[in-house]
Amino acid sequence: MKQLGILLLGMGIYTQVSSNDAMKEKLDSLWPLVKVSHCEPIFGRSHKGGLNVTAFSCAKKGSANSGFLIWQDVEKPKLVWHRIRPGPTPHHFAWVDFDDDKKEDLFVLSGQEDVAWTEIYLNRGKTFQQILSFDKEYGVVVDADRDEKPDLFLASKREDEHYACLGLELSSSLAAQVKDKYLSISAKYKDANYTYEMPEDYPLLNMYMLQKIQILRFSKRHQKMMDETNRFQDHIAWRINLLEKLMKARDKIHWDGEVLQSTREECYRQVNSTIQYWKSRVSKPRGKRRGRRARS
Repeated sequence: MKQLGILLLGMGIYTQVSSNDAMKEKLDSLWPLVKVSHCEPIFGRSHKGGLNVTAFSCAKKGSANSGFLIWQDVEKPKLVWHRIRPGPTPHHFAWVDFDDDKKEDLFVLSGQEDVAWTEIYLNRGKTFQQILSFDKEYGVVVDADRDEKPDLFLASKREDEHYACLGLELSSSLAAQVKDKYLSISAKYKDANYTYEMPEDYPLLNMYMLQKIQILRFSKRHQKMMDETNRFQDHIAWRINLLEKLMKARDKIHWDGEVLQSTREECYRQVNSTIQYWKSRVSKPRGKRRGRRARS
């Protein structure tokens, strides 16, 4: 399901700037400053503070590069900063103040079909600094403990590595609990996260209930995103409780299509493994464990 959402998006984003010939012509003036060739703007997003972001895709000597421009002044574009790198074209931008310095930072999702890449760039004023690059899954911005600070869900594995559970459908009661939890902890950042063009299902996808995730937060001491999962004990307890309910009701679970019993049992083993992971994150006496650096 998630791959379908990415594919649908990929079919549509290439029209957003190319359909506006006047804007494309204005952006063409920025390419000499970027010093790359064969680049085409893909789409843009405006920021209320006057910053704009435009993704681009480049073909150079048979290899594919992509990136984005950060620029000001719609009438006469002025380049602020740019990023070019090998890899998938960005398709989703959001502005989130991860380091609580009153300057919004850039949250970038890139990918197509089964490729997903998450990046965060700190706003340093006249430049931007990459503090996260994760090529396994899309990150999800939430406020997991309701303290008005952004946290990031980061799944440790891609969804397709959990193939045994792809036919599993949560009961309406459990699905409603997951959706309600997502909507409550993501309300402040609802525009930051990717919806896969699936308004009814994306809350379930973005919670990564059947996967082992880290919950990251920006560390002012280390100036990077750190694994701070253990500080979110209430959220950990909620996940354990819901997954244990799922296991207790497994004889009543509806499976989509003709799923083999052996596949179902493998899924249940995966769910139980996820429960054990969360139980390992339940804190012992306070103060022994510090945050760990996020995977990159």
